[in-house]
This record gives sequence, C-alpha cells and structure tokens, in this order.
Amino acid sequence: MKKQNLPVIILKGLVLLPHNDLKIDLDASIVKDVLDEAEFFHNNQLLVVNQINNLEEKMNLKSLPNIGVLAKVTHKIEMPNHKIRFEISGMKRVKVIEYLNIDQNMESIVEDLEEIFQEPEKENVYVNKLKREIEEYIHEIPYAGNSILNPIKEINHLSILTDMLAPYININSERLNHYLVELDVKKRFIDLLQDIHDEISNFQIETEIDKEIQKEIDKSQKEYILREKIKVIKQELGEESLKEEEINRLYENVSQLKASEEVKQKIRSEIKRYEMLPIASPEVDIIRNYIDTLLKLPWENYTIDNDDLD
Repeated sequence: MKKQNLPVIILKGLVLLPHNDLKIDLDASIVKDVLDEAEFFHNNQLLVVNQINNLEEKMNLKSLPNIGVLAKVTHKIEMPNHKIRFEISGMKRVKVIEYLNIDQNMESIVEDLEEIFQEPEKENVYVNKLKREIEEYIHEIPYAGNSILNPIKEINHLSILTDMLAPYININSERLNHYLVELDVKKRFIDLLQDIHDEISNFQIETEIDKEIQKEIDKSQKEYILREKIKVIKQELGEESLKEEEINRLYENVSQLKASEEVKQKIRSEIKRYEMLPIASPEVDIIRNYIDTLLKLPWENYTIDNDDLD
C-alpha cells in the first residue's frame, strides 16, 4: 500500500468522517503552522484524528488512535481574535503507521485502509433500505431537517452512504468515533439502522411524557380556575366568609383529632367535598352531619375488657 507523510490535527469532542465537512475555529498558535505545512507541502491535505481520552491535557502516543481520516483544507480565514476559521473535507480512512514530532508540529506516516464488504450483490438493497429509513426518521422527528435527502439521492455505495448519514443522526462523538473505526461496511449499516430506530423510539417516548405532563398541567389549571370561580360566586352570595371560617375550624379540629392518619385523610376529603358545595345544595346538611359524627367518634379510645369467666 502507498504510504505518505501528513501533518496532524487532533480533535476533541468532534469527529470527522469521510465524505463529510467540518467547520472549525482554533487558536492560530495551535493550528497555523499545521495548516501552512498542509498548504505548502501536502496539497492542503492532512491527517485528522480524535484523541482517545479527551480528559488528558498532555498529549501522549497512547491517547492517539491508529485510524484517522485523510482530509483536505477547503477554506481558511484568519480571524481578528487570533483564531483561524477553516473547513476540512473528509476524504477516506487511513491507517496511522507512526506519529512523528509529538511535542510540536506533529506529523504522521499513514497508508490506505481496505474496508470489508462481503455482500456486494446486496448493496443496492441495503442502500435503498437506508434511504427509506432516513426518510422515516425525518418524517417522525420534527427537528431533523431534510437537507440530507438531496446529497444522498445519487449515492449508490453503502460505505459512502453510512459515512454521510452517521453525523446526521443525533448521536454523541463517542458513537460517531465507532463509525469511524468500524471497517466492516455491513456492520456500520446495521448499527446505523439501530441508531435510527432508537432515536425515533426515544422521541416517541419523550413525546408521550410531554403529553402526560401537559395533561396534568391543564388539569391543575382547570381546577384552579373552577375554584376561583366558585370563590367569586360565594362572595357574591355572601357565603364565603362564614363558610370559610367554618371550613378552617373543621380542618383545625381534624389536626387535633387523636386518630390515625388514614382516618384524618378521610375526614379531610369529606371537608373538601363540603367546601365545594353551595349552601343551597341538598347534600350540604348530610355531609356536614357526617363530618361532625366522624369528629366526635372516640378514635383510639379503648376500654379494658374483663374476659375472666369466673
């Protein structure tokens, strides 16, 4: 396989796949020499890799992968804030044979990678299946735009299609890196279908949860509005102040009652029923008498039985 020497850019939290573009802003002190070397000596080509452990501050060879992406710098602008904004386009996966000059202006020696696809006769079936699934994904998930549909329309190679679609799905950088290092094209296809189905399923579950929450909010708001209307009506009828005092007194009697919490909760529910009824209701006296009876019962008062037969 042909080997070549390339300057290196290391990304943290971003993953570039072949057949995709990335726009990046980096400090000029970090990236300027690398971009200049790529422009002057390597036809704007460089190696893009992802640090395996993003938490490591100091670079070491163990934190660098052996698979990266051969990319080309397509745009470059030096910004006034000492940053460089540039765009890179992923071309193909490559194997990293060696990293050079790890301390400054890192370079690499790379060679091409052979992907694995053992069912070329089924490629059209897989491609069409994936295109249908991504259309379903766009239909089901409102925040998924349809901008990807036109670029993939003429794509007939499964490897290219999986690379183009993986960044489009709402997955994290760790999962994207899985697609980068996976050389089995069918395996990437199956994993991508699973991610699409999982994302649709998760969105449907979240939607159901949102509906339940909204239903509870609507119910609470409706109850609040009704209670306020009843309150206004009672005030207009002159019932509010006297009955409110009575209700407060009943609740106070319940709190002082020597009874179990289950009993107290039952009495409170009856008081609430009584509170919601207008004075003219035929049920008012019945419920009021029932509450008085409950409050007067000798809860938790016991007598000692004499069970001595003699």
